[in-house]
Amino acid sequence: MDLTLILLIALLPPVFFLLHSLVGLLLTIPYGCKSWKLTTRGLHIVASRRIWFGPSAQTHGGVIFFQHDGAQDYEPLVRHEFTHVQQCLLFGAIYPATYILSFAFFYLIVKLKLDWWERNSYDDDVWHAYRMIPWERWAYHVQKNVR
Repeated sequence: MDLTLILLIALLPPVFFLLHSLVGLLLTIPYGCKSWKLTTRGLHIVASRRIWFGPSAQTHGGVIFFQHDGAQDYEPLVRHEFTHVQQCLLFGAIYPATYILSFAFFYLIVKLKLDWWERNSYDDDVWHAYRMIPWERWAYHVQKNVR
């Protein structure tokens, strides 16, 4: 089989979703696993060590890491992270590629002091740029509308 064909198959959303989930499973090595449960929304793992970059949760394909006990029961956060599961499943490799590129773009804008959007008082430059990533805006919109 030709390498280009293999790469194209790997980038298809369902295949990429599985590969990205495998990366999530491999992250149990540095993050540890305090507890886990399999749900219809993915594999929920409570990390036993600090998650890189310090978010409350982090999603890789269908694997969702939660930083603290109880976080996996906080419905707005679960809905936010499940939105990322769906984004990966629907858009495949486009999702993480554009996620990283848009973060880099907004971080550059913030560092050059060209940002035009309102900043929360607790935002540092990284979190300020993060909150402008279109994928995050979508997930926060879903999270905000949880009743």
